[in-house]
Amino acid sequence: MDLHGLIDFALECGFIITEMKFADGGAVCKLTRKGIQRLIEIDQKSKSDKNKVVVMKKNSNFSETMLKALKSAEDEISKGNPDLSHDRMHTFLHDYLKQVCKKLSFNPKKQKPDIMELFSLIQKHLNKLNPNDITIKIFRVLSKALDGINDIRNNMSLTHPNPVLGKPEAMFVINTIKTIYVYLEEKLK
Repeated sequence: MDLHGLIDFALECGFIITEMKFADGGAVCKLTRKGIQRLIEIDQKSKSDKNKVVVMKKNSNFSETMLKALKSAEDEISKGNPDLSHDRMHTFLHDYLKQVCKKLSFNPKKQKPDIMELFSLIQKHLNKLNPNDITIKIFRVLSKALDGINDIRNNMSLTHPNPVLGKPEAMFVINTIKTIYVYLEEKLK
């Protein structure tokens, strides 16, 4: 950043520059107490932001359950515990698939459909939209992956008394769920 950029940045951040000296092409600024306090606030915010994890961008259509599940997952991931959050991402996706089915006027057979029934209804819809599309093959593979994720949620998370999934595997599950969500959001716009 050049000198003018530094001065502009300092002023934008609320620094009050009381004295400026130039030495060897550099600038030395004396700041007021308010300027120093603002610098400390910016530093603290940047440190807290470094640990913040955003699993996915929030959407105004997210239900309260989806928002809570995402917040909980993000909190655990930022603490280095993805193994304690993949079940929340499963909950997020389950609720999201319910919303998609409702939006598309699909009627699941069960009163409380499981994630696989919802995914299957959406998969059939996508097959009709693009019967020869390569994404249909990929979606079939994702269906099998989701079935595995469902099993992992039930047998390798704290949802039930189980040993938990390893951290790299948990991130793989989280990223697979995110991939399904992002594709459906784009495809069903």
